[in-house]
Amino acid sequence: MKIISQEQLRAIHHAGGVIHVTLAAKGGLFFVAVATQSGETFTLSKARSKDPRGFIDPRKAMIVLRGMGITLGQFDWSHWNPEHRDLSKLRPERAKEMRKNTPIKAAKKTTKAPIPKKTAQTTQSSAVKRMLKKACPL
Repeated sequence: MKIISQEQLRAIHHAGGVIHVTLAAKGGLFFVAVATQSGETFTLSKARSKDPRGFIDPRKAMIVLRGMGITLGQFDWSHWNPEHRDLSKLRPERAKEMRKNTPIKAAKKTTKAPIPKKTAQTTQSSAVKRMLKKACPL
């Protein structure tokens, strides 16, 4: 099996060298197979290694392909078995922790303090603004 990086696939596609792209399932993962005009077939690799890039969710693969400008392809679900998903990569405790500490929730906690009433300083600055407005009309 020959491997191709995302950058190489993008370059071959823009040069018109891609015949067709297949999103093929094997076990619980989805792989991108590319047939080129030179007659070779490649599999999309991971970003920092020579290993084939497997997608748990086929929509993620479609997003990657669409980002490269590849909008047509075919599917091969014949070897798909969702029970063979690699559950070792799932980290539910980390996901729960990240959801708990979202910036929105943190902001809600900090904005529960009452808003201070107008002080003499704020009313004085309003008076200064009015005076400036009268003195320098635009």
